[in-house]
Amino acid sequence: MQNSLLEQLCQEHQEPIVAVAFNEQNTISQGLCLKCWPQSYNKKVLLVEDVLDITKNIKEEYQQLDVDTRKNMKTLYQLMQELERLKVFMKQSINESIKTVNDWIKNISEQDQCARSSISILNFDLNTSLQNAQQQVQELQKQKEKCLQFIQQQLKILKDNDHFNNCIKLLSIINEEKFDPPQNQNVLQQLDKSIITQNNLICQQHDTEIIMVDLNQKPKIQKRLACVYCIQNYPTQYTAIKVAQKLYRKQETQKIQNLNKYSESIDQIKQSFNSIKIAYRNVIKDVTSSLSQNNKEIKQKAETYLNNLNIDWQALKNDEVSELAEKLCQNEQEDIVKSQIYIDFIKINQEINKKINDAFNKMKSTQHTGKNQIKQLMIIDYFSQNDIQTDINCQHNSRKETLNKTPKTLQIKDSNNNKIKNQLEIIPLNNDQKEDSKIKRKKNKEQNSNRTNQEKIQNKIQKQSDIEKQFDEIFNNQSQTIIEKKFQFILNKISIIQEEPCRSFSFNSDSSLLIAACEKSIKLFVFNKESLILQQTFNDHPSLIVYCTFLKNQNRFISGCLDGSMLIWSNCQENKQEWQCEQRLAGHTDYLGHIIYSKIENMIISCSNDKTIKFWKKSQNWELHQTLKGHNQYVCSISLNESENKLISGAYDDQILVSEPQGKDKQWTIIQVIKVDWGRRLCFITDNLFTFQPCKKDFMHIYEQKESKKGFYKSKEIAVKSLGQNCLWLFPQQFSKKQGLLVNKNCHTINIIRWKGKNKFVTDQAINFDTNEIYGSITDDGDWLITWDDKSKEIQIRGLK
Repeated sequence: MQNSLLEQLCQEHQEPIVAVAFNEQNTISQGLCLKCWPQSYNKKVLLVEDVLDITKNIKEEYQQLDVDTRKNMKTLYQLMQELERLKVFMKQSINESIKTVNDWIKNISEQDQCARSSISILNFDLNTSLQNAQQQVQELQKQKEKCLQFIQQQLKILKDNDHFNNCIKLLSIINEEKFDPPQNQNVLQQLDKSIITQNNLICQQHDTEIIMVDLNQKPKIQKRLACVYCIQNYPTQYTAIKVAQKLYRKQETQKIQNLNKYSESIDQIKQSFNSIKIAYRNVIKDVTSSLSQNNKEIKQKAETYLNNLNIDWQALKNDEVSELAEKLCQNEQEDIVKSQIYIDFIKINQEINKKINDAFNKMKSTQHTGKNQIKQLMIIDYFSQNDIQTDINCQHNSRKETLNKTPKTLQIKDSNNNKIKNQLEIIPLNNDQKEDSKIKRKKNKEQNSNRTNQEKIQNKIQKQSDIEKQFDEIFNNQSQTIIEKKFQFILNKISIIQEEPCRSFSFNSDSSLLIAACEKSIKLFVFNKESLILQQTFNDHPSLIVYCTFLKNQNRFISGCLDGSMLIWSNCQENKQEWQCEQRLAGHTDYLGHIIYSKIENMIISCSNDKTIKFWKKSQNWELHQTLKGHNQYVCSISLNESENKLISGAYDDQILVSEPQGKDKQWTIIQVIKVDWGRRLCFITDNLFTFQPCKKDFMHIYEQKESKKGFYKSKEIAVKSLGQNCLWLFPQQFSKKQGLLVNKNCHTINIIRWKGKNKFVTDQAINFDTNEIYGSITDDGDWLITWDDKSKEIQIRGLK
């Protein structure tokens, strides 16, 4: 209908149709151009844009009905499965009850027959006969109590079993869904509201309602306002008042959006400045005050545009509408690059950039000068302390020598000549020998002094170099702390339109291939780091696919279905285009929640709504190795630690189970039960650290295990975003060890979380999709994020920056 209305021409004047006339049955009777419109003045007339909007709304309502119908079909399919299980369960339970009653009747009959035989035989031992009869009565009473208890128990199980409760829940879900088609009455109301009327604007020349405005740069009609008769008398390109109103609102809204973008940019710049150390406050004081002033001016302009946006067009008079049409005409004709608002934006932006550059240059200069000054001060301080210590040592030695010489001098003065002669006679040295000895001592002293000075100089140079290195290291660490890299995924412009939901994605080891679970088929894409090329589609699945994953370092992937079955696909042929179903695993009795692969043990681990975790190993074929029970509700998420010797599992029963292999046969055994709030997602980060996301909470739990303590304990909580009231299943947490990056879906948001070592995490980015139906995955290296959501209905690619 849209194309036909937009492309049709008026049969009489061969001009484009701008409106349509409706008859009494509310069906289109005539298409109107500007020339034939006055002839249909008394008819019900709607603009083509309004008719197309109404058609679009009706189409969207039916599309929503189609979505609701699909959901109902899915729920009905689940209800049918539950009823089948209930049927089998009830049949089995009732058969057991019938068998019990039948055995009871048979036993009573046999006892009655024995009693009759005893009575018919003449027995003189009356006491023995009474004892036998009493014993038979007691046995009958015991059997009666046993049978009654068993039947009552079976009836209670029939009433309170899980299948019956699940059926009740599914029925309540179906009752809440929309089954009613769009009402025709709503369409009539939309038609009535869209009838062109503007009672308060009257053409002074023809005394009729004004319905058009002339938005041409040079108007042909006075005051730009026209009624249906003015259209005929002054032919030109007119615009309906309703359309002009939409254009005006769009223009003012765009201005507000532009202003808000600049305001947000300024806020981000201010936050960046605030994160810089206190030492630079004086440097950036002028910049922040200027930013605040610019931000204030922008917000004042935004408030003005917002007031303009709220104008009541129905209350306007002729002159006011004429004035608005004049402004609208100028803005419509004006190039956006030449508009005043754009010029203001550019001016403010240039001022901000200039001040930021000046501030950073000043900061850089200050850092460089400060760095050199601090270096010199540290070195001068260090060596001045050494020199002072050296002077102190020299003075100390000098005093010591003086003290040592003083008593000798006194002794010489106080001694007599004989003693002096005796001392001189004891030393067998002549004058020449004394002179040689003095020269040698002086020479050795000079050599030792030179050697000591060289060593001192070398030590000073080495100490200075060490101090400079330490200072550079401290300074670099401080700079790195100020400018810390954050994770952020940027949306790629290239995306793939995908109407059907893709509930699971998985990359192979080198990220060259991507599989996507789309309803009942698997799509295989070639991924070249920026785009996806569809290579093959696999359709041989018995029911809806809820999870798929590559078996790393193998040419295999596995897909899990709603009925609990798993299909293993292999590509072991020389021709890499040929993928075939290698085996089907049938062990789970209900839909799957999560599938992971153990590279060390070459083992597949799966969990399901049947409350079990199953371990599959490959000999000739994949075979069930073990079934682990412990949860009493749907098991929705599992994760192996780095060494693959611990497994954690989360379920709807508000507990996390920690398991590990034990014994010679390495049977997985539950070693710890952790009580938690209900949540769907958990993930090991290291051998002794894992994360857990409680459902619909604005925080994530960190659990760790220390050598001194047994088991895992909650060590802290970190803030995350949720932005929504509902959170669908699937899309498990995923951790990239290479980047130290954790992807965590929570309600309407995907949180990009950076691991900083130990138990330190920080949320760098929160991507809001405005819907709870989001599915996705990252590459092993953490460089790329793939998602599908039911709002965009696209497979989107995001790259890490």
